[in-house]
Amino acid sequence: MRVPAPRFQRIATLIAIDSDYQVALLRTPNPSTPIWGLPQRRVGLTESYRGTITRLAGQLTPERSVRWGDVIGHLWAPAPENNAARTEVRYFIARANPAAHTGIYGDFLFWVPRASLGTFLDPRRLEVAAMLVDGYLDGWLPDGPITLD
Repeated sequence: MRVPAPRFQRIATLIAIDSDYQVALLRTPNPSTPIWGLPQRRVGLTESYRGTITRLAGQLTPERSVRWGDVIGHLWAPAPENNAARTEVRYFIARANPAAHTGIYGDFLFWVPRASLGTFLDPRRLEVAAMLVDGYLDGWLPDGPITLD
């Protein structure tokens, strides 16, 4: 089994879309400065991206009513510089059952219309999320892995 370098992080990010084309966002628990973002989880040393994202989706929609999209976005880790930590992110798209908008995240989970993502996400995350959501829903992204660099 291959083990990633200690300064290398792997992040699995979920783009959950319901039948009304709303996208799931999570809020940080700090009420004074709420920060919204796509649900994500760090992938453990012995875990796979798919296993991590499947568990995360199961926590967002307890009935496990998720259909996985065929598009997976890859944001590769940059070249090492000055011993800084490197992060690789994979984006998984899932269609969620609108009746399953509950889960362990409760009040921290918010479903946003895809046209309003810019109100909640910072510009660098918005660019990737909007491209993947629009490309997937509008059908112009090919199935399979795509590089986002």
